[in-house]
Amino acid sequence: MSMLRQTPYSNPEMPPSDPHLSHMALVLVLDTSASMTARGANGKSLIQELNDGVNRFKQEVLRDSSTEQILDVAIIRFDSTYEVIQGFRPIRDMVHVDLPANGYDTIYSPAIKEAIRMVKERSDQYRQYRRPYKPWILFITDGAPNPNDSAGIQAVAQEIAAMVQRKEVSFRSLAVGSDKENAFGVLRTLSNYGPSLTVRWDSEVSAGGGTVC
Repeated sequence: MSMLRQTPYSNPEMPPSDPHLSHMALVLVLDTSASMTARGANGKSLIQELNDGVNRFKQEVLRDSSTEQILDVAIIRFDSTYEVIQGFRPIRDMVHVDLPANGYDTIYSPAIKEAIRMVKERSDQYRQYRRPYKPWILFITDGAPNPNDSAGIQAVAQEIAAMVQRKEVSFRSLAVGSDKENAFGVLRTLSNYGPSLTVRWDSEVSAGGGTVC
């Protein structure tokens, strides 16, 4: 049975490097709204830091041959809409990220729904061969969503909570930038079972001030 699904993505998914190994799916859900052009203390914009961090993540993983063999990555960008930048593919085939920040609004829930759908589908594909590792969704934003998205966020929060209870996914959310406090309440709704973390764009990480789960 084929491990591939036909997709409209500009960077379509690929099969795992060795389907007979247990694999892990990771979806990066990245904010590309215009507020991500704000600059941090180091003079770089949040979107520059985000792009650099994602590309650096790939290089770090490639140094670990055991993780490289099993990790498949997909990338979704979101602002007022969302777009799958890359379908699942082995980390070594992950595209170089250079996302612009030009969206006029911040809508969380459609992108998260797509990430949930994608990890479910990829995990089902893995099970054709081996039991997979629990998939991860990493959601990164610099601000609160449009209030009109509140019902959608509540719905995806309930789905995430149910999947976490069944040990079907790990959901982690990062708030970044000077306006991150406005995102904390909503991210806690999505991540109410996880630890807290603040990410600052001066390469420091401190516990307690923000949300990651």
